[in-house]
Amino acid sequence: MLRAIFPMAILATPFVLTTAQSGCGPSCSGGERSFDGGVHTIGADDLVFESSTIDGPFLPFEGAAVWHFHHGLGVRPYQVDVTLSFADRPEDNGGSAASAGNLAIVLKTNDDVIDIKSDTCASYFIRVVAHAHPKSSTSDGGVDASPDTGADASIDTGPEVSDATDAKGD
Repeated sequence: MLRAIFPMAILATPFVLTTAQSGCGPSCSGGERSFDGGVHTIGADDLVFESSTIDGPFLPFEGAAVWHFHHGLGVRPYQVDVTLSFADRPEDNGGSAASAGNLAIVLKTNDDVIDIKSDTCASYFIRVVAHAHPKSSTSDGGVDASPDTGADASIDTGPEVSDATDAKGD
């Protein structure tokens, strides 16, 4: 009986070793980056942060990367939408879609930052949109973010990107 099992074990050994080494694929390390720019829209009932406009440019989102989006809303967003694309200008190059599964995991959301991690080794381009309710300065000691004019205002602060792991910005 042992003679019959031994040849099968020898044949199966390369498959088992290859599978054990690779895990689910090659390991990757995208590093950490911070984003301090974007488009801010201030309305009477809604504050909106966009990392870019819908036509881009989206930001590079490599496998295993973590982005720290400093949204500048001053309050914790009640909604965060993550859109991914294969191109930085998706409307010219195949479109974009809402992230799903572990393609982009929202790790943390607070009144300053949204941390998003790619839990895959695939590379995409990312756009983040966050919505928040303005605080009222009379009811809870917060900042009244609505403009004095009563009309919606849009402020483009421009992209400011820093790469915590790569000084070249690649």
